[in-house]
Parts: sequence; structure tokens; C-alpha cells
Amino acid sequence: MQIGPYRLLQRIAVGGMGEVCLATLERAGGFRKLVALKQALPALMDDPSFVEMFEREARLAAALSHRNIVQIFDFGRHEGVAWLAMEYVHGADVKALLDQGPLPAGVALEIALGCARGLEYAHRATDAQGRPLGLVHRDVSPQNVLLSFEGDVKLADFGLALPAAGRRQEGGLLRGKFGYMSPEQVAGRAPDARSDQFALGAVIYEMFAGRRAFFADDGAEAILERVARARPLAPLAEAAPHLPPPLVAVVERAMARDPADRFPGVGALGEALARAAAEAGIRPGEPALGPWLATRIPERLALPTTPGGGDAPPAEVTEAAAQPIGLELTAPPRVPARARRRRRPSPAEATRPCLERRTPRSSGRAALAAGGGGPRRGPSRSAPEPIERPPDAAPCHRRAGAARTRGRRC
Repeated sequence: MQIGPYRLLQRIAVGGMGEVCLATLERAGGFRKLVALKQALPALMDDPSFVEMFEREARLAAALSHRNIVQIFDFGRHEGVAWLAMEYVHGADVKALLDQGPLPAGVALEIALGCARGLEYAHRATDAQGRPLGLVHRDVSPQNVLLSFEGDVKLADFGLALPAAGRRQEGGLLRGKFGYMSPEQVAGRAPDARSDQFALGAVIYEMFAGRRAFFADDGAEAILERVARARPLAPLAEAAPHLPPPLVAVVERAMARDPADRFPGVGALGEALARAAAEAGIRPGEPALGPWLATRIPERLALPTTPGGGDAPPAEVTEAAAQPIGLELTAPPRVPARARRRRRPSPAEATRPCLERRTPRSSGRAALAAGGGGPRRGPSRSAPEPIERPPDAAPCHRRAGAARTRGRRC
């Protein structure tokens, strides 16, 4: 399938508000560039607030250029559905690693320092006239920290980021993941850069301890109550008894309840982490991030052949945008009438991959399924091969009920 100038290859992740696919940009002379293409759910395009949030991510992230931030390359609409093309990170997100337990202290510090550098840059970003934007990410979490086999640390998903001029809790919604919000966000106050610092502190806590700071299976209200009081399920010194006290003190300060008690900026947090690590004799980046990552997820190192020839990274569900993050404090979100009238797929259609269902229902689909020619879009000279649905692939976003999730994007 062709989306603008990009040919879709494989689905990477799917969530309640859209999907992310591995795609390629092809030009004359054998030029090929792999990208991650994010598409919104068609039904949600009727929601002006969602469209504004999606387009804001494209505008803001495109203005940011830093080695620790996922780059945005392109933006557009295809048949009325918004999409954006961004840098593809061949590796995994931090959440996938934390599912296996705590990280080595040197690896956790390397990741924390990379996130701190990216956030400090975003917080200091200016517009074309040199005026500070005052950006706040508002969704710093393990799902949005991507690691590559080359040793890169990338902060992703600025869909909830807001400049200072537009910062508020819109429409009675808490924006962000419950376990990584700041106390001031839970209280309904406008977040600032120190809110991102609190969230990063919660991520660092989890990397050192191998367990969540505030999240438990006791419901959203109990989670938010712990966040509001900045009281983790267990003190970091107890959750990670091996951690030297200087590092414990730095993380606890970043997670202070009062923003005034935190570090003056995320950059200062990074400097304090580096000093505490040196004092404790821990070197960030030991073991080296890239080779260590390869030992933890060797199944993702392979480069399978993609439709059209050539090698490309494997499909991976990074969950960077696959989980709902909004909590409605008043009434549940209302699905626009036009979205509710959309035809639901039959059971047979629902079992087919999303990309295949979008292929025209003519004989061209049968030809594609057989590996032959048939109708196709775009400049490619040969018909794309069928995209196989992996056994553990997430359900298609067009299934019934997907449009009802609000506050999350894919």
C-alpha cells in the first residue's frame, strides 16, 4: 500500500488511536530510506481536538533536531487520514527491557543521561524568531524511550507536548500515563519542565529497581493518590538496595512532591546523576548500550527481506504508542456520529491484516495474494508481495471498539 510517497512494509505497533508501520521512501537510482509511518485512526479524524494534537506533534517535533529525540521527516494526509513519517529506531523501547527485570546501573545511567539531554534541549527550544517555546513533553515513560543496537537513546512521541501559551489540562482530561504523571498534573495544575523531570525520575527509579514506582493493580484512583503524594510503593533504597546512596538521593530529589524542591532543570538532574555515579565508581555506558541490547533481544537483530527486495529491520511492537493514556474525569468521550456509522468489518475481514484489507476488492487483491501483479499505487515498478500477519501481531485498529479509546495516539 502507498501512503503519499511511502510504501508500507510491516506493522510495528498498533493502539487505540492509530498504528505505526515500517515504510520505505523509494526514488530513482536505487535510493531507499526506511521510516516509521504513524497513521491516525480514520474515525478519530472527526474529532477536532485529536486532529489538532496529531498535527501539533508534527509541527513541534519537526522543529526539534537533537540526537536524543526521534526526528520527524514528513507530514500529510491520505484519503482524509493524517500521517507523519519519522525516524525508525532499530532496537526496542525501555519498557520491553524492563519486562525482563532491572537494568545494569551503567546502562540505566546512560539511558537517563540521554533522556536528560533530549529533554533539556526541548525545554530550551525556541521558535524561528528566537523566542522560547517553553515546551513540556508530558508523556515521558519507558514506552517513549527508544534504544537502538547502535547505542542510541531517543525520546519519542511529542503528541502531548505543549508550548507554554497553550498549556493546560484540556477538556477535563488528565494527559499522560498515570504512573508517570507529576503531582501537579494530578492536581490539575499546569505542568512545566519540572513535571517532565518528575516523570524521568520515575523512569530512572524503575530502571534501577526493576519495578514500578507508583503503578499497581489497585485501580487508577489509588495510583493517582500515590502520585499526588509523591509516595512510591517502596522507597528506592528499599526497592534497589544495591544502589549507592548518592544516586538514591538524586532520584528522590527529582521525584520530590513540590516542584520547587526538584532540580532547577533536567540538565541539572543529568549533571547530578553524573557526579553521583562518579562518586560511587559507576561509569555510564558500561556495559556498552548497543552490544548489551543485542544480548537482551537477539531475536530483533535479524534483517529480513522486505517486499520489493533488500533488507530492512524486523517488525517490532515497541508499545511506544500502543496503550491508552488519557483518563476522563467527567464523562466518557463521545464518538462522532459519522464515525459510529462506519461499516464494521465482518469476522472474516477482521482476521486479515490491516494493510491487506485496504487493498482494493478487485481481482488485484487476489493477484497480490498470489504474489502476482494487479492494481497498485505509487511509482513502484513491480507489485508488492503480500504482507504476512505475524502470529503475535496486535489486532487491527479497524476492529470494533478501537475508536472509543481517547487520549492516546499511535
